[in-house]
Amino acid sequence: GWTDPAQVAVAFRASGARAVVVCGADARYPALGEEVARGLRAAGASLVLQAGAPGEREAAWRAAGVDEFLVAGQD
Repeated sequence: GWTDPAQVAVAFRASGARAVVVCGADARYPALGEEVARGLRAAGASLVLQAGAPGEREAAWRAAGVDEFLVAGQD
């Protein structure tokens, strides 16, 4: 996986995709999640989904650009 949010944005832009699912270790989301989401939006993502339950950081992640969260067992 990626460790630099700027590299994530560059790779996304180069892919030509318009939607993205951010997947990573739960322990890394607090440090990188918001920066990754902002970078993906700036790189042209029209839909940003994040794998995992947002918990207490939901408002911050939504403000950074995450549209929805994908959680095991949800419909």
